[in-house]
Amino acid sequence: MKFISFSIFFIFSFFPFQVTADDYRIIYSSSLTGNLYSCICGLKLSVGLGKRLAFFKQNGISHEKDILVDTGNSLDVKSTTNKAKAIFESFQILGYHSIGIGQNDLQESSLSILEANTYLTQSANLSKRGFFGSSKLGKSVTYLKRKNKTFGIINLTSPSVFYNLSKEMKSKLLLKDLESTVTEITSLEIDFLVDNWIILLHGNQEEALKIASLNKNFIVIFGGETLTKSSLNRSGYLEVNGIKVYSTGDLLGDKIGILNLKESESGLIIKSSEIIEMNVNQLTDSEEILDIMKKYNLKPE
Repeated sequence: MKFISFSIFFIFSFFPFQVTADDYRIIYSSSLTGNLYSCICGLKLSVGLGKRLAFFKQNGISHEKDILVDTGNSLDVKSTTNKAKAIFESFQILGYHSIGIGQNDLQESSLSILEANTYLTQSANLSKRGFFGSSKLGKSVTYLKRKNKTFGIINLTSPSVFYNLSKEMKSKLLLKDLESTVTEITSLEIDFLVDNWIILLHGNQEEALKIASLNKNFIVIFGGETLTKSSLNRSGYLEVNGIKVYSTGDLLGDKIGILNLKESESGLIIKSSEIIEMNVNQLTDSEEILDIMKKYNLKPE
């Protein structure tokens, strides 16, 4: 009996996220806050992108078949130019399709790096002021084809981000209202027929719930706010009056959220959701990320 129990445990430990042929999988994360390499941050051993890549490989998570998204706050408040470059280059190695822009990302030293990585980092409602007008920080929408479905991914930055920015940084940026941005984009499907919208917000749960209430088919994922176990259940969602929004509830980038979508007569529905806290002791920093650190002359902190 013990052997049977161990065998079952081993099977589910090795293949924890199996999906069937009709499934679509969204892998989401938030608030890396500069943890490129596993480190002790506030007396807590943080996983970092190096070990996150190992986790992805172990669990068959890939750029080609999954939808990989992050709500932003990738940098910490002390990120150097080299560290910022290394972090976004590492996100590319992991295969992310879209990364939001949070408060820590909007520093004087990192603004030009965000502009250089607009294929990856983006905010539909955030623009940079210029002499001849404003320019978006990234695409308004990332369109992604999976099987016979087209997904539209929209990243948003909360107005609350502006509260803690310097006057100089505020003068360089323009921020549009969250709800009007979403409504405007999702109502203008001219060139693409979008089957499902994925809305990523660097903000709080109240803002996320308002956006989700605009359309019952929106999949709203938010980050940038610590959530208690009582407010966010183990499946990674918060529900108010029948409206669900999803989050890892994490500010160190140690948790991965997983949404499994399945086709139904009414369209795609969320079949299951879960939050996984990566085990730092069971993972090894990937050589690809260590090589990037060497390239930018970065050492473990």
